[in-house]
Amino acid sequence: MKWNTRITELLHIEYPIIQGGLAYLGYADLAAAVSNAGGLGQVTAMSLPSAEVLRSEIERARTLTDKPFGVNFAIGVHGIGYEDRVQVAIDEQVPVVSLTGGNPAPILEMLQQTDIKTLVLVSSRRQAQKAEQLGASAVIVVGQEG
Repeated sequence: MKWNTRITELLHIEYPIIQGGLAYLGYADLAAAVSNAGGLGQVTAMSLPSAEVLRSEIERARTLTDKPFGVNFAIGVHGIGYEDRVQVAIDEQVPVVSLTGGNPAPILEMLQQTDIKTLVLVSSRRQAQKAEQLGASAVIVVGQEG
């Protein structure tokens, strides 16, 4: 039974379940399994060693599922540049990109002229409002610990 919610319609998924970025675990196999089960699986870009490995994971995910999946970018967390990896997501026309852990503005700007849906993880009203102003397709709200 497919759920009809704004997020399932936006992302073309059956259930409003989105796999988290899962650093060092979010590979094509897991992303495809989540997507095949009706949620949105995600390949984690920033814990992969290079943009070309990300491209390989995206290609592998496509061999394992015909359902939508995304690429997660934990920006500002890994201390490495993300521009080449975002370009891979654009070149490969992934359906969804999610952003966590930093200022989403530069990546949202890079994705502005594409059909890629953008999800921004936020932990405050101010961050949610900023993501909306920047053109995010949706926000994912999480709590703050501590």
